[in-house]
Amino acid sequence: MPVLVVAALAAAVFLGTRGEGGQIGSESEFARELLRLEEDAIPLLAKIDETQGEVSEADRKELESFHPRLERLLRYRQDSIAAAFLAGKVNLVLGNHLTAEKWLQQAVRNAEPRQHNLDVADTRLEAYRLLSVLYLNQNEYDQAFKAADAAVKGRPNNPEHRIARASALVQLNRTEEARKDLQAALQLDPANERARGLIAFLGAETPPKRPERR
Repeated sequence: MPVLVVAALAAAVFLGTRGEGGQIGSESEFARELLRLEEDAIPLLAKIDETQGEVSEADRKELESFHPRLERLLRYRQDSIAAAFLAGKVNLVLGNHLTAEKWLQQAVRNAEPRQHNLDVADTRLEAYRLLSVLYLNQNEYDQAFKAADAAVKGRPNNPEHRIARASALVQLNRTEEARKDLQAALQLDPANERARGLIAFLGAETPPKRPERR
């Protein structure tokens, strides 16, 4: 075989191990790829959160384009807390519940040995909250409560954790406990529209919003 053809094939093999579809070859490459993906995904997920989970067709296509990148990262390091969490959240937003559950549970497991680290602990608790949302969507209310309860016990001063637990409690007909969680959430974040909406649905009086600072 001519030398130039051999060289071209060798180059093709080398390039095939890089980029979107190839294997990650080192920790530094993994860190760079993860950072790039977070820079692309996190602002989009935050925008979707702000619209109460409304996903446009353009947003859906962009989220789906993250799948090959997430697969690359998780093939290299399935024990990555950040990659597993991101895979879970992307799939949850896309409605891929089984895949979302798999990766959110993996994120919780990956974080267990490093809970002393505050960032790791927060990611683990947010994974529990998202699992609660997922289980609510699947009408698995006991599971939703357990996941949200773990989040609240880890960070009782986080209003989103309180709202997640209250949402599960409402479905379990434990309305008095739900009201207490929602009132606690509004003490922490008086302008939280989800908490105000839920507490109004339950027929409880909502506290007035604090005036905005100028």
